[in-house]
This record gives sequence, structure tokens and C-alpha cells, in this order.
Amino acid sequence: MKQLFSDEIDDSPERYNFSWNGKAKVIQEAQKPSTGTLRLCKEESKDWDTTENLYIE
Repeated sequence: MKQLFSDEIDDSPERYNFSWNGKAKVIQEAQKPSTGTLRLCKEESKDWDTTENLYIE
């Protein structure tokens, strides 16, 4: 079957490609360690003592 339909079969691991100019640089930037730190704003969190919902700024 593969011989018959070899032109029609896409056996690549991904069939769709989302690409743009600078994509490689964006991926490299996303893999760098973060320089910022998220800090909990306990006083702005809603019902902290009972729900433990967090407000992070």
C-alpha cells in the first residue's frame, strides 16, 4: 500500500507546521532561565485562610 500511495502518505511526526520569521530565537529565549520571581500578595488574595486562592503579581 505504501508503494502504491507513497506520494500521498505523510509519515512525518507532525503534519501541521506553525512557523514564522524568528521562531528559533523565540524558542531559545523561552528556554532561558527566568530572571524574575513571582511573589505572593497574601493581602490581595481572596479568602486566603479558607480557599487558599492566590493572587500573584
